[in-house]
Amino acid sequence: MEVSKIKVIIVFVSGRKERLRLSQTTSKEFFYSYHYLKNKVKDVEIVEFNQNLNSQFLHKVLSLSDRFLRKITKLPFFMQEIVSKENFIKFKNSTHLILSNDRIACSIIPIIFILKLIRKSPNITFFALGIFNENSKNIIVKKLKKIFLIILISLVDNVIFLGEGEYKFVKNNFPKQKVKFKFLPFCVDNDFWHINKNKKIEKKGILFVGNDGKRDFKKLIKIADSFPHINFTFVTTMIDQKDIRQKNIELIKGHWNYNIITDKELKMLYSKARITIIPLLDSLQPSGQSVALQSMSVGTPVFISNTKGFWDHSKFINLENIVFVNNNDIKEWKYLINKYYEDEEFLSNISKNALSTVQDFFDINFFNSNLAKIAGIIND
Repeated sequence: MEVSKIKVIIVFVSGRKERLRLSQTTSKEFFYSYHYLKNKVKDVEIVEFNQNLNSQFLHKVLSLSDRFLRKITKLPFFMQEIVSKENFIKFKNSTHLILSNDRIACSIIPIIFILKLIRKSPNITFFALGIFNENSKNIIVKKLKKIFLIILISLVDNVIFLGEGEYKFVKNNFPKQKVKFKFLPFCVDNDFWHINKNKKIEKKGILFVGNDGKRDFKKLIKIADSFPHINFTFVTTMIDQKDIRQKNIELIKGHWNYNIITDKELKMLYSKARITIIPLLDSLQPSGQSVALQSMSVGTPVFISNTKGFWDHSKFINLENIVFVNNNDIKEWKYLINKYYEDEEFLSNISKNALSTVQDFFDINFFNSNLAKIAGIIND
């Protein structure tokens, strides 16, 4: 297709338009190749969720439908925030549609279905972020979920997995659709997160960053409570100040989507921390991926739960460029922090090896070019 005829729409839940409007100096990884594609094909637009899209009656109908579908499938339907005449026209006139998560993909199923019927469907790519995880023991719900997932897969051209664990699991469980499945590890903007090595920064304390539901917030608080002599910084909206019992914990209400904390401020927090910890619940979802890579790019070692959804075991080796907490219980977290927190030589080696790994395999330029190829936007 001629470049002049390509129109790409990237759909997000929130946060991108505001950051672009403010023209902040920010990292580019959460824009899913928006800046890269703008330089390649020019006609690139961002669409975000919006609760005020339709009349009060239609909004109520969609809202009721969402609640019903979420209940019977356990899938993230939020049609009320994306299904509208305006968005239907936009998507119909596009050539390529990139959906940044599965919540968006589920929510625009009605639009995709109609576009397929009238043969006006663009090339559609969506990112799967744990949607294939088994989250119900009810047999009927599990069957309905699988039916809707098969429908969704049939309606799109590509399903991208950021985590190797989820990618392998889905290929084995949906073998008839596997030709559409692609593994593309999440990458970070190393140019932004890089810290000047000549700038001496005192590193102390332990940092935690994150808001998604697969973080183990209860365990996080217990870990911090176990080390009253070490200062912890939590950057999250998922913990209330009333839940903090110890004076060694600083809570910063930070959330990327709502621009509560800037990337510059977050980079400074990474650079000052001795280690970043990411305690997780076991899941196929590659939780903690962006935080781990950002921290490594800045030069701060990462201690993380070793879950079945970890994104790429082939690139990360325990005690070489990362510290895996394999049993993921409080006893092991305490043991590893006690053993390595004051070991500057060990942490320095982990930091250097992790930085090399991120620069070699998880740079945003790799992500951008491969996403463009997978989505069929740029073939060279």
